[in-house]
Formats: sequence, structure tokens, C-alpha cells
Amino acid sequence: MSATSGADGDEDGRARRTDAGEWRRAAAMAWSSERRSG
Repeated sequence: MSATSGADGDEDGRARRTDAGEWRRAAAMAWSSERRSG
């Protein structure tokens, strides 16, 4: 296993975590706005 492949894997994992965080934040904002309007 080379250092490059390890770095690539780290980048991939970081991107996935960011996507999940963005989705969760967007869902929370939509849910809270619905609660306020309803």
C-alpha cells in the first residue's frame, strides 16, 4: 500500500463526511422552517 493511495482514501472519506454533514444541515433547516410556518 503506497502513501498516495492512503492520501486518496483520506480525501474520499473527507468528501463523503462533508456531503453527509451538508445533507443533514439542509434537512434540519427545512424541518425547522416547516415548523415555523406550520
